[in-house]
Amino acid sequence: MQKLILLILLTLSLQGFTIDQLNILKKAKDYGRSLNLSYSLQAIVWQESSAGVQRENYISGCFGIGHIRLRTYLDRHKIKRTYKNQLIYKHLLTYNDDLNLQAMVDELEFWLKVHDGNFLKSWASYFAGYDVKAGLSYARDIQAKIKQLKKMNL
Repeated sequence: MQKLILLILLTLSLQGFTIDQLNILKKAKDYGRSLNLSYSLQAIVWQESSAGVQRENYISGCFGIGHIRLRTYLDRHKIKRTYKNQLIYKHLLTYNDDLNLQAMVDELEFWLKVHDGNFLKSWASYFAGYDVKAGLSYARDIQAKIKQLKKMNL
């Protein structure tokens, strides 16, 4: 059985993912399973951080495997935007994958509610907020990644 798992992991890593990236994608899938968000979380993690490789984007102020925007996170959780809090939560969002995944779920559920369950619009808003039109290309990339993930059986 272990040989089979190793063979599968090797095959998938040959498709461009490292073992660490595969572990991040599996974690995202497991985290979202009970919420029907598995593939959304996986695709966003892949898109945003290359499945955990690029965890920080200082230009946009987004951190972690799902590139959660620090300012949005602090505001949604009613955390005062002090320098100390920003340092603490930047670090937590960057390195605590469970916290980041929960923040991704919160964000997706927020946008799914706003857009009456429309995933395409919700993915667009995950990227561009209320400017859905600006996020449609991003949403289509997420949609394409989900198709690839399903085809690879990840």
